[in-house]
Amino acid sequence: MVIIYGTRTVFKREGPVGTSVCPNCRHNVMHTLCRQLNQATLFYIPIFSHQKQRGIICKDVLLNNVLLI
Repeated sequence: MVIIYGTRTVFKREGPVGTSVCPNCRHNVMHTLCRQLNQATLFYIPIFSHQKQRGIICKDVLLNNVLLI
């Protein structure tokens, strides 16, 4: 019998924050409040979230450049 388990990171966007200058890309862009969830999975089905963080993300920046607050 084979048991497949692991973790994955999910970003959920909660809503717009406002327009300001991004410290990463130096552009005046809209920022979005997002939540990062690290989930434990069993057979690729999320079982529970074991780390939760909130941050502000720039729309012009990749998802791995999140400014945590």
